[in-house]
Amino acid sequence: MVFEHDMYGRSIGHLLSLSQTIYQLELQNVSFEHPRSFYEMCQPLLKRQSRIAVLKIRGVLITTLEARVLQYILMNNK
Repeated sequence: MVFEHDMYGRSIGHLLSLSQTIYQLELQNVSFEHPRSFYEMCQPLLKRQSRIAVLKIRGVLITTLEARVLQYILMNNK
């Protein structure tokens, strides 16, 4: 699956913002074509009220900076 521009990242971000707790988010073999798409997806997770119990990201192509952002988010997601 290839997310083009920021439309899909924004869509996933919107779905994440609608639910305060998501048990499992599974992204496999996802390639974010535009960096903004990744950040649009992560934006709701930065808020304290959004929680994920299980995050599976097998085969996801992200940059080193995106990996650090994801690490920061996960460290703050208790």
